[in-house]
Amino acid sequence: MSDISALRKLPKLTRLDIQYCRKIQGIEVLADLTSLERLTLVGCGDLGLTEVQNVIDRIPRTTIGATS
Repeated sequence: MSDISALRKLPKLTRLDIQYCRKIQGIEVLADLTSLERLTLVGCGDLGLTEVQNVIDRIPRTTIGATS
């Protein structure tokens, strides 16, 4: 598994692009990335995005495909 929760150490991160990684854990870290302007999640399978949908909705540019 690939735990991405360490990204919270990058509060000024503006772009996050993760593609075709089906082993992601810690997607709730998105709530801590308040500077995020672009988010791309493609081909990542079931990450539990419904739990962070309100966070995703505040990100100005998102591309999400084959990921839930």
